[in-house]
Amino acid sequence: MLRRLCKSIIVLALVVTSVSVALPAGEAHASCDDAVMGFPTWYRGLDCNDGHVNLDGKKLGEVAMIIGLNVIDVGLRIVGIIATVMIVYSGYLFMLSTGEGVAEKTKKARTALTSAIIGLVLAVSAAFVISFIVSRMK
Repeated sequence: MLRRLCKSIIVLALVVTSVSVALPAGEAHASCDDAVMGFPTWYRGLDCNDGHVNLDGKKLGEVAMIIGLNVIDVGLRIVGIIATVMIVYSGYLFMLSTGEGVAEKTKKARTALTSAIIGLVLAVSAAFVISFIVSRMK
């Protein structure tokens, strides 16, 4: 069941990532917003006017770095969402581990909770650092 849940979460994350990274590049998205469904766009940190990204005066390495950081930021935010779901799941495991002789279930729930909290802290911290770097590169 856990494997199936993880596969579903990964598929959902891929769909959300592809929508938030690829969709804003089209003409339909002419407002140059910095976020789509709460996720940063691939061009955040680049000059944008009237729905078009202006790359004049930018070096290829700098543009690639900004786009790469934005894509990594989206991935880290998805990892944070997955970690939050895992925290809820480990709480569910704790609820099921009541009674006598269920030390193994409690240990599994505690390990899942600890891992999810560590993952959430790392993902949020890394996303904050990347957002800070991208905002300074403008």
